[in-house]
Amino acid sequence: MPSPQTEKQEALVCSICQSNVSDRFCSQCGQKCIRSEISLFQIIVDFIKSFFAVEKSVFYTVVKLIKSPILVIENYWAGYRNYFESPAKLILYSITFAGLHLWLIDDVIFGIEFLYEGFSTSTLIVLFLLPILILVSVISFLLKKKSIAHHMVSVSYLFGAWFLFYLFFSDLLRLLIGDMLDGIFYPFFFVSIFIFNSIVFNKEKGLLWILLGVILQLGVFIGIWVLVILAFYLYDPESFVFFGL
Repeated sequence: MPSPQTEKQEALVCSICQSNVSDRFCSQCGQKCIRSEISLFQIIVDFIKSFFAVEKSVFYTVVKLIKSPILVIENYWAGYRNYFESPAKLILYSITFAGLHLWLIDDVIFGIEFLYEGFSTSTLIVLFLLPILILVSVISFLLKKKSIAHHMVSVSYLFGAWFLFYLFFSDLLRLLIGDMLDGIFYPFFFVSIFIFNSIVFNKEKGLLWILLGVILQLGVFIGIWVLVILAFYLYDPESFVFFGL
């Protein structure tokens, strides 16, 4: 049977990287080291802390993207991680909250029906819209000579932030005045993405260049959308129901 001294020494060694731990966190791998015995109270506290930490980080990233999109997006471009939520996480949160909306409230988001023959299409629609918006960004800012990855990060960040923002306010308005204004969030959602994406890629330019970037993105988006709708119509007119049109 190990002595108390031996147990104390074992507790001071990180179980992951075997480094000596002199504080609450391992200096090598970052694992947290709790010296006390595990308890039900400790588990409950960890759960509550983890829940609010996630909510805080998501909320903080969304607010920062709306206030300072260049800061958040260029921070990710430069290789910095973990201070803000990643664009992939914002997309996952968007899909998750869309699913919760469809489950708890109804099958309409921004005036668009997201259920098809009883199945939720929120994930499919998000995965369908993202490539289109990324393509719009690539074509519109081709002269900026940014890689597709740069456009993916910018569009994904803005898509996730504005989707969560408008979903929250549309549901809030539903509780206050019903769904009479629900449809207005659909165009505002896309215009917000185009405005902030133009700000990111035209940061050295003035207001006129930002406005031109927005108009260009709208034109490219409408052109692509017309081609997509035409293709689906030629393939199967019933597809219009899928996109809520």
